[in-house]
Amino acid sequence: MSVTMIFATVMMTGLGCGVGCGSLSTPLLVGKMLGEARSKRGCMVATGVFSLGKILMYMALGVLAALFGSIVIEGIEEILPNIMQNVFRIVSVFFGLVIIRNAFKKDKCSTCKQCGGTNKLLSKFKDSSYFVIGLIYAVIPCSPLIIALTYAAGMDPVLASILMLCFGVVNSIFSVVIYAPIVGTIIGKMQEEIPQYYKWIQVFAALMFMWMALLGNT
Repeated sequence: MSVTMIFATVMMTGLGCGVGCGSLSTPLLVGKMLGEARSKRGCMVATGVFSLGKILMYMALGVLAALFGSIVIEGIEEILPNIMQNVFRIVSVFFGLVIIRNAFKKDKCSTCKQCGGTNKLLSKFKDSSYFVIGLIYAVIPCSPLIIALTYAAGMDPVLASILMLCFGVVNSIFSVVIYAPIVGTIIGKMQEEIPQYYKWIQVFAALMFMWMALLGNT
């Protein structure tokens, strides 16, 4: 198969995975974004940062597959799943508990001038947390990822990283362009129309986020 055909096949596989796997990973992100009461733009940023983490990990895996071939692919299929899923669960539960804690904080804590520096630091942490989740989530194997890495294993490292870059980009299109704006719009509407209940929506969203992460196959 020519390089052009390999790229076309992998990109179509990634696009299909983005629609399918995107619908699986998005509830995790939705729970976190609801819990953090993100704006439409904030949801797109968060999903973009999550996708960036995924893409960079995909590229790293592509390089490793090109260098070490089936050893890396077998490791992803047989060794890493349990380890990475457990790490993903721990990280997700931690972030979920942080959301619940923040939901019950007194309103004055969020407006106190003395907390300004802390709030800015927390905001940066919230964005970077999506990057960490993306890195971890990318290593949880799925059939499209294994297919892409199988093709990458037959290439030189640079071309393999480009192949996995393309896979990651098309894999993320639906989440960033469609899912994130919809979620942001819904969050804005709920804050406008039922602000008195939003604290409980945050708690429910955090519980949903943790529950999705704790399911057997995320």
